Amino acid sequence: VRETLTRIGVASRKDKILYQSCHILHKQGRYYIVHFKELFALDGKPTNYSENDQARRNTIANLLSEWGLI
Repeated sequence: VRETLTRIGVASRKDKILYQSCHILHKQGRYYIVHFKELFALDGKPTNYSENDQARRNTIANLLSEWGLI
């Protein structure tokens, strides 16, 4: 799952870099798929987490499920 998440994200056309959107969070014995902006919020940092970001996270989680990875 971790490797697959590194291959899913937002591409920069200018720099030709893929920015990973979601990460795995391990908390109290459970694992969560979270958007990187949610990690900022958990750390108490300002973030502009939007419905678009939430939809992207949910789509990625659904794809991982469809592919039998989670």
